[in-house]
Amino acid sequence: MSTIDQKQALLLNFTASTYHWGCYGTSMEVWTSLVERGYYVEMVNVREIHLLEPTPQQLKDFDQAEFGIAFLKANPRLYHMLLSSDVVYVNGEGTLHGPNKAAINLLYLMYLAKINFKKPVYLINSSFFPADNGQAHPQLDAIYGHVARVIDHIVPREAQSLAVLARLGVTATQGFDCLPRFIQRHGLIGSHEFTPTVVVAGGVNMTQEQTLQFGQALNKAHRAGTQYVFLTGAKAMLNSEDARIFEALRSVFPALTCVNAQSMREWLEVMARAACVVSARFHHSLAAVSLGTPCLVFPSNTPKTQAAMQMLGVDTLPSLSHDVSVIGDFVSAALQQHLPPIAPKLVAHVVDLASHNFLETA
Repeated sequence: MSTIDQKQALLLNFTASTYHWGCYGTSMEVWTSLVERGYYVEMVNVREIHLLEPTPQQLKDFDQAEFGIAFLKANPRLYHMLLSSDVVYVNGEGTLHGPNKAAINLLYLMYLAKINFKKPVYLINSSFFPADNGQAHPQLDAIYGHVARVIDHIVPREAQSLAVLARLGVTATQGFDCLPRFIQRHGLIGSHEFTPTVVVAGGVNMTQEQTLQFGQALNKAHRAGTQYVFLTGAKAMLNSEDARIFEALRSVFPALTCVNAQSMREWLEVMARAACVVSARFHHSLAAVSLGTPCLVFPSNTPKTQAAMQMLGVDTLPSLSHDVSVIGDFVSAALQQHLPPIAPKLVAHVVDLASHNFLETA
């Protein structure tokens, strides 16, 4: 393919090298899909978004020239990337929630790219929750809505975010997270093979008390001949909470071992070769269902997990403090292979929805 007229895409909030392998899979699918569409892609890592200074402190900062000049002077690399790009793609993932610094920084970058640099801006592969609980919040709705209304195209990755955008008066196109699309690309959809192994994944919002209750429930569910593994791992910059969660779980369930996956392939294979996955993480849950592995799902820090799982026909427990006897019942049924199969048509449907992230590409 000739590159004589190749356009440059700036991809903001690239997560492939941070947090856990699920983030790697979804971000690499975004990157690969943009390259397939003929773009030369430059990236700004999610860690850079977290560390940007100055951060807008109030809505009026978004339209204040003095603040914009100070921001661009403090971040010359971003200035030149925005200047030279033909289009800006924003890999939202789970960053856009609440008043946290990373969310506000990313919103401001999108706004700058559109209003000041006059670039087409596409927010894709994203959850969108001004308030963490998904409910109306006047101050945060004002900030998030101010930005969302100027974006050229928004593709939320689950239905609850679509509903939030509609409440803010923003038209969007229903999409889905790109991880199942990545798994399909590599021929692993429905590749589950039963072994007497239970895979456990922690969660960003798990308290110490909830973690101990979780571990005690796993301990009660333990059966001789069954292996229990805590699955972690990332390409780089692993999340900080997994080590704490694993140690707390092991303090009440000594039989639990840890698998620190050294590659995306290993991360997926661990879940594909399990009786079931018990997960409080968004991407672990999506991967398990895509692979065809039964998955018991706990909610995350925003409604994203419940909303995505509902689209896949998978129930989510109301909370991490819910009746933990459910865990034992689920694990027992999984080990006896008595659980209903994952609906392949629903997995195929969300893979198709993920293609909507790239409808606006050249």
